[in-house]
Amino acid sequence: MTIEDVKDKLGRLSANRGRAARLTAEIARMETEAAQLRALEADPLKATAPDGMPRRKGGKSDPTGKKAVQLADGQSMSREEARLRERMQVKRDELSNLQFEIHMAEGWLGALMERERMIITLQTVQKRSWWETAAEYKKAFGDEMSEDTLRRMRDRTIELIAREM
Repeated sequence: MTIEDVKDKLGRLSANRGRAARLTAEIARMETEAAQLRALEADPLKATAPDGMPRRKGGKSDPTGKKAVQLADGQSMSREEARLRERMQVKRDELSNLQFEIHMAEGWLGALMERERMIITLQTVQKRSWWETAAEYKKAFGDEMSEDTLRRMRDRTIELIAREM
């Protein structure tokens, strides 16, 4: 793995965590919607639509008629549910990739010494300025380090991560 790859993965850590949380919520919402669709197919007269509204009887949105047509066509799952499941799988695949990258970056951070972890977290993950990083470092450890020294420490740490991968 290159130094740039390590920097990119660490730099995306916060965004990846946020995206993973959003995907998890979207997948849960879609699973609820799929369950509602299955309930509608099982008993079209008692079920509610995925939006929570009761279904109208008769007319174009007649669930009984829709189910009859699906059964006549030999469909075990509605097209709507099949499309929903396809979208869910795409989101699950993306979530799986994000979780792998998050786990890898968090593993790198967890293996570092406290001082190195702080510099990498503040500078690369949180994208703080060098001035802020130096101030936080001094507050945490009592040592006053120049921005250049902190920058060299960060670069050495990232090189070490890249070399070990």
